[in-house]
Amino acid sequence: MCPANKDADEPGAKFVGGNEHAVVTPDSFKNVYKTVMDAELGPQFGYRGEGKIPLCWYAPILEMQSAASPSIVMFWCLTQGAITVLQEFATQKQQDLFIPKLRTGEWGGTMGLTEPGAGSEVGACKSRAIPTDVPGKYKLTGTKCFISSGDHDLTENIKALFTGEKGNVLEGTVTNVFIVKKGKVFTPGRGVLPGTTAGALIKAMRKSGIKVIKGRVAMAVLRRADEVFLTNAPRGVIPVVRVDGRKIGTGKPGTMTRKIMAIFKEYVCRNI
Repeated sequence: MCPANKDADEPGAKFVGGNEHAVVTPDSFKNVYKTVMDAELGPQFGYRGEGKIPLCWYAPILEMQSAASPSIVMFWCLTQGAITVLQEFATQKQQDLFIPKLRTGEWGGTMGLTEPGAGSEVGACKSRAIPTDVPGKYKLTGTKCFISSGDHDLTENIKALFTGEKGNVLEGTVTNVFIVKKGKVFTPGRGVLPGTTAGALIKAMRKSGIKVIKGRVAMAVLRRADEVFLTNAPRGVIPVVRVDGRKIGTGKPGTMTRKIMAIFKEYVCRNI
């Protein structure tokens, strides 16, 4: 894989135009991509099904791949992101159509995040998918500047995904959202990628007798919450005291949030 890393800079990928494979990659990229896919060491994260390599094995493999040539690794990393979204939100018919080809690397996934005024700050993205009266059909609004892996000659087909909700709270850029109202904890359900920390915390809260309800959470409900907190792997439970400049509750971490932080700390000590 190392020669492919050098070739990523020189000669690099070339834009040649045309209706098919308008971007041409170096020959070394094609060799690496085929070798990795033939060895079934491509898309793994997020996939739930036969043939998945356990994460404890795949994580160090991906680390070595990334160290050898980070630019080419992105191709199958974006594909496994597309697989994750499909398995979480797509119909069974859609999953049966797309996932087998994505898993083998015959088809590839993309990343379409960057917008004017929203680069690495994903939370500033303004593109939306607005539901129509026809179930499953949406009107798209917004502008994307770059689509990573949007065109290349490594696969025969490339899939770009766009998801949206009806103005409800979903999640932070790298966090899951929870609100506390009248002693109960609410968190968005459908439309949210499951966070490992959030899932563990929900189990711990329920075991401790705290009622946790998963469903749609409107922005207005978030603003009127007694308490709000976020979760992610590096920081665990993160209290939120302001939303859009408005104080949440007293403007300080609430009693329930502090209790939940203690519950999660105890859970981590017992299980990690």
